[in-house]
Amino acid sequence: MNMTNNQSPDYASSVKIDVICRILEVLCNSGPKKITNLAMLSGLNYLTCKKYSNLMEILTWVEIIKDEKSTTISVTESGKKLWEKLQKFYNLLKSLGKTPKILINYFKI
Repeated sequence: MNMTNNQSPDYASSVKIDVICRILEVLCNSGPKKITNLAMLSGLNYLTCKKYSNLMEILTWVEIIKDEKSTTISVTESGKKLWEKLQKFYNLLKSLGKTPKILINYFKI
């Protein structure tokens, strides 16, 4: 972990399942994305998206591919399986206008 006294960790230190769902939804529906595009499509700021992506890589739900110019995020098979389990409930809550935060009570990650 790269961190000094005043810096936050490189990964999300608290987890909101709706943020994970938004990231998985974009990656599963649209394929690999550069971190900036993933942040925009997920409705996140760059730093939050990067921290969640790092956490999701630790959990083996995404793969982070870095080259000289950019960072690309792609969903793994375990990430796809997780999204398959979450998406029906997540989409139902969105269609009802409910906050997907209720998912926290059903899925402990």
